[in-house]
Amino acid sequence: MKINHYFENNTLPDLYSKYTDKPVDGFSATSFPFEIIDLPENTVSLAWTFTDIDAIPVCGFEYIHWVVANASPEKTKIAEDFASQDKEHLKGSNSLTSKFMDKDFGDLSKTYIGPCPPDKDHLYTLTVYALDKELDLKEGFFLNELRHAMNGHILAQASHDFVGRS
Repeated sequence: MKINHYFENNTLPDLYSKYTDKPVDGFSATSFPFEIIDLPENTVSLAWTFTDIDAIPVCGFEYIHWVVANASPEKTKIAEDFASQDKEHLKGSNSLTSKFMDKDFGDLSKTYIGPCPPDKDHLYTLTVYALDKELDLKEGFFLNELRHAMNGHILAQASHDFVGRS
């Protein structure tokens, strides 16, 4: 299994990051396109995470930008703005759900939020999982719940790092 994208130097374009010209509450909410190739034949569903491990020195934890479950393996070309356009997948909670945030971000806390590195360029990791079943999760599930639900059901996985400019 492999992830394909079309970004020069693995750098996310402005639309998908803090330099978007379409901010929602200060964030990019337009998810980036990518393609998943060479899925195992018996894949029943897809899940993916998009996180920032370089955020640990800044905020004390790996920042969660996007979590998806039960996406169709029939859709391997993930279109731009999939996060808000596709109505069939389950949306997990991102780090805007944190109790440390000063406000309630509503639906924005359960969708894609683009990179906003405050200190330097960060590497953001997209990890896609091919699963042998649909997961029993509810809308707004947390990353740890996804990981527990996937345990024993991962047929293949692939990761790719993207640069988010500061």
